[in-house]
Amino acid sequence: MSADAAIQLLVLTAEAVAVCGLLLAFFSLRNRFGYAPLYVTLGGFQHLQTLMAATLYVEVFPGIAVSPGSAILFTATLFAVLLVYIREDAAQARSLIVGVVAANLTLSLCIWLATFHTGSELLLDTGFASEHLLNFSLRAFIIGTATLILDVILIIVLYEFFFGLFPRLLFMRILAAMLVVVVFDTALFISATFYDSENLLAMLLSGVIGKASVVVLFSALLTGYLLRTRTTKSDGNAVQEAHHDVFHILT
Repeated sequence: MSADAAIQLLVLTAEAVAVCGLLLAFFSLRNRFGYAPLYVTLGGFQHLQTLMAATLYVEVFPGIAVSPGSAILFTATLFAVLLVYIREDAAQARSLIVGVVAANLTLSLCIWLATFHTGSELLLDTGFASEHLLNFSLRAFIIGTATLILDVILIIVLYEFFFGLFPRLLFMRILAAMLVVVVFDTALFISATFYDSENLLAMLLSGVIGKASVVVLFSALLTGYLLRTRTTKSDGNAVQEAHHDVFHILT
C-alpha cells in the first residue's frame, strides 16, 4: 500500500468517526433541543451522498474505489435509524424514516426543477451549475428512493431477526443487520441503475467492500454508545413483541 493510499484510508476513517460522533452528539442532546438537529442533518445527507457518489471516488486498493458519499453518508442514515429504534421506540424510528424519505423526495424535486434553468440562453456560466451538481436521472431517482424506503425499514426488521440469533451479543446483531442491508442496497441499486455497464462487477465489489468496512466501524461505535448508556429498547422486550412494533407501527 502506498503512503497516499494509507493517508486516504485515514481520512475516510476520520470522516466516518466525525459523522458518527456528530449523530451521537445530536441524539444525546435530544432532551434539550429535540430531534431537529439529528433529522435536519440526515436530511442534508440525502443529496450530498448522491453528489459525492457521482463525483468523488478514491482508489484505496487496486480496483477498489470508495466514495465517502455512498460508503459513509448512506451508512450513517442506517446507523441513525437503528440508533433511534434501539434507544427510543418504533414510533420515533418511523418519524425519522418519514423525515429521511421526505428529504430525499424534496431535494430531488428541487434539483429536477433547477435543471430547467440549464437549457436557457439566459443562463450565466458561473462555473458552479455543473452537470454533476444539477444532474437528474429519473431512473436513478425512482430506484434510489424505492431502495431507501426498503433499506430503512429492513434494517429494523433484520435487527429484530438477529436479536433472536444473538440475544446476548449486541455488536453481532447490529453488525449482521447493517451488513445485510448494505449488501442488499448495493446489489439492488447498482444492478438496476448500471445493468448495462461493463464495470458492473467492479462497481458491486467496490460498493460492498467500502460500505462493509464502514459498517464494522459504525457497529463498534454504536455498540459502545449503547453499552455506555446501559439501555436498549429491544433487550427489554420479547422478540415477538418487537416484531409487532415493526409491522404495526412502522407501516
